Amino acid sequence: MQETILKEYKTEHNKFIERINNTPIIELNLIEYLKRSIESHKDKFNLCVGWDYLKQNLTKELKEILLNQEYQDIVYNSQNEDFILNSLNLKEIISQDLIKQLGSFVYVWKDIKRKCDEQEKEQNLKESLEKQGFKKIELIILNETKEQYTERLKQYDGKRVLCVLDISCIGVLGSFDKKEEKEGKLTFSDYHNTLMLIPKRSRTKGFIIKNDFYIKDV
Repeated sequence: MQETILKEYKTEHNKFIERINNTPIIELNLIEYLKRSIESHKDKFNLCVGWDYLKQNLTKELKEILLNQEYQDIVYNSQNEDFILNSLNLKEIISQDLIKQLGSFVYVWKDIKRKCDEQEKEQNLKESLEKQGFKKIELIILNETKEQYTERLKQYDGKRVLCVLDISCIGVLGSFDKKEEKEGKLTFSDYHNTLMLIPKRSRTKGFIIKNDFYIKDV
């Protein structure tokens, strides 16, 4: 296996920075901003109070904080909340309801950052693999019929390849997917209704392909 192919690409957070810069800035202080987000909530059955407002609007101060590397490096949400309150000198005067809403802000924007970074890493990986002769195969194509799906994937049945795919792993915090490179033969499984990769020199062990993957002829 060529270890350089699947090295851990470090994102520069470019997509996240772009997302922040494209978010409208409103002329409110933090307290007014949090109150406005709560007031925007109309669906009483939705427990995510004001999340759409938090995602779609920022204040100038919050934008600067989100771009602060020290803030980004904080792991625990409660510490992010303290960072914001201390930065804006609001630690002693903000109500508990607004602190709870501030916690929602922290969570929402951490989730946005995570998704942006995942997209950026995937794009970096795709560009690197394509330079090395790999081709990306989409597992699911929107509006494709079952027959079209089966016919498209069966064209790879029996093909010997280097394959970069998501493989389930078990860690301290539970199961997760990790991209790995495996050499083997692609086989369409009627039982699983998807392709499987049977590794080289293996007769019984196979990996079910459940997400988009990359292949290179061997």
